[in-house]
Amino acid sequence: MMSPMSAEATVVRNYLDVLIGAPWKKKTNARSS
Repeated sequence: MMSPMSAEATVVRNYLDVLIGAPWKKKTNARSS
């Protein structure tokens, strides 16, 4: 288990959030840079 404050955990969560969230709800500016 990774600690919630782990940098890797943050990256993974953001990555999954973009993959799962972005296509369905375009609420944030999740544009490919």
